[in-house]
Amino acid sequence: MLKSTDNKMMSIYRKFKKFFCFSFLLFAFNSFAQNDDFLQGENLFKENRVEEAVPFLKSAISTGKFPKAYNYLALCYEKMGLLKESLEVCTEGMKVSGTDKKVLAFNAGNVCFAMEDFYSAEKWYSLAIAANRLYAPPVLNRANAELKQEKYIASLEDYKLYLDLSPNDRQKPEIEQLISLLEGFKKTEEERLAEENRKEEERLAEERRKEEERLAEERRKEEERLAEERRLAEEA
Repeated sequence: MLKSTDNKMMSIYRKFKKFFCFSFLLFAFNSFAQNDDFLQGENLFKENRVEEAVPFLKSAISTGKFPKAYNYLALCYEKMGLLKESLEVCTEGMKVSGTDKKVLAFNAGNVCFAMEDFYSAEKWYSLAIAANRLYAPPVLNRANAELKQEKYIASLEDYKLYLDLSPNDRQKPEIEQLISLLEGFKKTEEERLAEENRKEEERLAEERRKEEERLAEERRKEEERLAEERRLAEEA
């Protein structure tokens, strides 16, 4: 009886053991498959086979385990010329925990810049800078976006900041030349504003003088009227 019970227990144990191993292998297979999607998408992206990379990266994102896939997918869409889709991926990725916010915001800024929406590009670059103030690329691109909007003083400050962050940049001579031009513009602009302020102050002073003269004239007429009333009263 004991032997029969032992045989049944061993049989159940073996079935349970097989089920356990199978479940584990199935789980492991799914994990490897998910990981393989991300790696496949990453490799295809690096080989510049972006259209082929898209479905793998979308599959990796759907698992919620590969936040880096947002960056790759956004770049794939950008390379394919699907700028709206790229911006949507960046925007969605900014809401997901574990994603590289500075890179997503930087990529979104680049997409908006390519769409010639320089105002939005500036805002995205500012988000990237806020995420990491030592991250230099968005500083340079924000300066470019500001320049496109004719925000010359703001762009000047960002070009200077960029060279502080990247003093060995290969574009340094060109940036320094641009800074020199903007410095000249800034001086001219400051002189223009100073002249405008001077003229505005003169205008306001002239308005105050005229108003004072008008009030003085009104007071004089009122005093004459009262004096005339008193004279007539005395005569009466």
